Amino acid sequence: MRKHTTGSLSRSVGEGFSFTHLMEESLNCSSEYVNLRRASISIWHEVVYKCEWLDTPLGGNVFKRKRAIEIVKCFSNKALIAQANM
Repeated sequence: MRKHTTGSLSRSVGEGFSFTHLMEESLNCSSEYVNLRRASISIWHEVVYKCEWLDTPLGGNVFKRKRAIEIVKCFSNKALIAQANM
């Protein structure tokens, strides 16, 4: 993906995420899902500001020559390991 396309995608996802977060907050006044919202915000900030997810850099050649399914499996495995360590 070109850098411009990646930046545009990131901005679009961020805008959608912000809108979704505001809707969730206004519709869920009982604070049932506060921990989930906080975790999702934390993850998104990691992606936007540190350009990494689950301690994996998202830029450069990390995913070069890998298929989408391989990338998803990589993150899935890392998430399972992180969850097991909690």
